[in-house]
Amino acid sequence: EPLYKLYTSILGEENATISAVLAEYGVKLSKGELGMDIQPLLKRCLSAAYGPATGLCDSLVMHVPSARAGSRAKIMQHYTGAPPPSPVAEHMISCNARAPLMANVVKLFPTTSQGTASASI
Repeated sequence: EPLYKLYTSILGEENATISAVLAEYGVKLSKGELGMDIQPLLKRCLSAAYGPATGLCDSLVMHVPSARAGSRAKIMQHYTGAPPPSPVAEHMISCNARAPLMANVVKLFPTTSQGTASASI
């Protein structure tokens, strides 16, 4: 509810009301800042009230492995070609940029011509 309250007051209220709501969060903006367009005003107010928007990035860095760290598990789980220690599989596991190009097709979409499909990579 606090985020919704702050968001709706910024979008639909007068500057005095916005200032009063921001005061509940310990945030004080100048008249110039309150006169900004909606998008920069929202960004400024939400950053001041809740801090920088780094939560998603921090979570991704903590929980999603790098390509090099996660490649072995992904290759072992999804690759249907020759298993390691085949050269192609080893190139993919080591993230070798000079190796032959490999594409991971995750879905095929049928086309109007019979028997063909387009790939989504």
